[in-house]
Amino acid sequence: FELVRLSTTLYYIFIFMHTVTIGSISVEKIEKGESFAREMRVLKKVAENDDVLRALLSVTEKTLDRLASKDVPTVAQLRDALEKQVKRDARRVYLIPKEGGGMLAHAVASLASLIKVEEVVGKDNNTSLEAAISKVETLLRDDRDSVGDAARILLKASEHSKAKDVVQSWATSAMEREEIDFILRSLIAHANAKSGGV
Repeated sequence: FELVRLSTTLYYIFIFMHTVTIGSISVEKIEKGESFAREMRVLKKVAENDDVLRALLSVTEKTLDRLASKDVPTVAQLRDALEKQVKRDARRVYLIPKEGGGMLAHAVASLASLIKVEEVVGKDNNTSLEAAISKVETLLRDDRDSVGDAARILLKASEHSKAKDVVQSWATSAMEREEIDFILRSLIAHANAKSGGV
């Protein structure tokens, strides 16, 4: 009986240590924005012996499977892309209606994007692109967990113009980062709770 209990205990310690090891690899890879498909397969295997992990994966499995094989940009990479490309390109086409516009509309929009317009930022009713960009920059600088909110703000501000086409890809990546970070926090919380119980 003691031998069975000891081997069961050792088995669970092995499973826990394996989970922690895989978890730390996945955390590191996910935080770097790298794919984690191999770790996802191992995590599913470990979940066979862990009811809480199995329940967590059952809720998040489609999202994890979708994101595991692709590189999800980090918050720093999203901030960099916003600064170097998205802001410039979105400003250039913001005044062009979503349905398109002629050559004159494109010329006026390009010219207007070169002129810096001062706006009052911070008021709830200000939904212009410039106000949205300012809010998004603040969110990405001050609160890593607000990356999804930043994406939604930028999408809302650009929804009636050609800028939405420019913003969409960045916003999708930002919302994927939000999803993966939420799942990661849940996995870490479970691993911490499990380590307290061993």
